[in-house]
Amino acid sequence: MSIDQVRDAGSIHNIRSANTCGKAWCRVQYVQTAICLTRLCCVCSSTSGHNDATWATGSANYYRLNRRCLITAGTKYLADEAGAYWLLDAAASYLLELGTSDWFVLVRLVVSDSHAVLTLEDGNGAVRASQQIPFTDFPISEQVLYACWDVDHWVLMLPSEY
Repeated sequence: MSIDQVRDAGSIHNIRSANTCGKAWCRVQYVQTAICLTRLCCVCSSTSGHNDATWATGSANYYRLNRRCLITAGTKYLADEAGAYWLLDAAASYLLELGTSDWFVLVRLVVSDSHAVLTLEDGNGAVRASQQIPFTDFPISEQVLYACWDVDHWVLMLPSEY
């Protein structure tokens, strides 16, 4: 193991090992902080035996996607590792069209073969927007994101970060 990252905020030292599940796009890592040992796996499907980003349980930092949308650290990790900024951009464009009458929107991507359906729901099953994606190489068969309005921005997050 080697020290891979040192964060100034709180002086948290992350020590990473290179354990992976064998898939080319998977970067399963074990991150040891001063307090705990947490298994990270964001972009593996549940069939590979890993949890889908359950390591992300909140975010100390937000990243700007556009002037009205922010993303959490877990969502950024998902986009980085799965090459899925297109998903965040599509969700953000619909969120801006939907407005802020509802403070919560569930974003669901369902992948079948090499195509997908993106839906934005109210959280109770009512579809507010939907789009067919003719081609995608997104590695997970279904991904859910939550979007919450914080008075100034939409914040896209993983369900475990809610």
